[in-house]
Amino acid sequence: MPLTPSLSIKVPSLYDYKLLETRIYIPHQELQHAKSVLDISDPRDGRRRAWFRNKKAAVVAHPYATLGGNYNDNVVMNVVNALLQRGWVVATFNFRGAGKSGGSTSWTGKPEIGDYQGILGAVMSFVDALGESDAERGRGRSEDTNIQSGIVARRMKVLMAGYSYGSLITSHLPPVDELSQQIDMGIEKSPEYKACIEGLRASGRAWGHSSLPITEAPGVFEISGIEIQPSYLLISPLLPPLSSFLTLSIFSAATTSSIMSEELGKHKRGCILVVHGDTDMFTSAAKYRKWRETWIVTEEVGVIQTRTVVEIAGAGHLWIEEGVIVQLVKAIGEWADGLSVQE
Repeated sequence: MPLTPSLSIKVPSLYDYKLLETRIYIPHQELQHAKSVLDISDPRDGRRRAWFRNKKAAVVAHPYATLGGNYNDNVVMNVVNALLQRGWVVATFNFRGAGKSGGSTSWTGKPEIGDYQGILGAVMSFVDALGESDAERGRGRSEDTNIQSGIVARRMKVLMAGYSYGSLITSHLPPVDELSQQIDMGIEKSPEYKACIEGLRASGRAWGHSSLPITEAPGVFEISGIEIQPSYLLISPLLPPLSSFLTLSIFSAATTSSIMSEELGKHKRGCILVVHGDTDMFTSAAKYRKWRETWIVTEEVGVIQTRTVVEIAGAGHLWIEEGVIVQLVKAIGEWADGLSVQE
């Protein structure tokens, strides 16, 4: 059965504020039917109560738009479904040049990085506001609900994912602290982006409540105020020379796959999962294996990062061979289960 998005909106890119088609999916068991007033302090509502203590937001990016990639891609939707089943709020979007999103596909990749950042800020804003009015009804501090002075403690697991070209863009996102600052700058500089964020926060507060305030004190919300626990998922990542061809300025000096390892290395926190097939038409199994050898994690103070690579036998780039999509979903699900139990 096809998944139905909970929200379908257009979100400005942080590169040039072009409007991008965006869908947000809300996990069924935890939140989908929360249309009556939800009391997160009620121990009878255990699943939802646990979810609000451990909010999870994800973005999944699609393959190259010029070759038909869009947010309806089968691999993308299988990833969305796997994450939904594990309690993640998931956003998908059409990069510029795909579907009815504004703009056209670039030759540098930089606009698409701005696209991704805009969507990430949007879904994080929405998830951050979920359950907020419950907190406003609270008094003092509750250890169980992380409420203090009427505000839910702002902690969130954030999963940045991409398939094929989408993984290339994902790997070039800035580290989370810099990313948060850039999103906050976009909110400050662009009236269109600020209005989008405010609208999504109002929707987040309204989700699961029959009545609530829809206004927010000026200057209260900043993405940089959220304690982010990042993770990264790359499916069938593109390595040079193809990645060099698709994003000329990002990889202008790249001759080996080490450049992507350097990009991944800048993320000093979080877990990284790479899943690829051994019959990928764009990147040979031998090249993937050689790339894995460049993943040398240096011992640095403050570095908390785990890296996992899963190679699936018989899988090509499109994941259409018999049984391989099931193995892909299983690998992602097992890894995501591990993220859910981490504090």
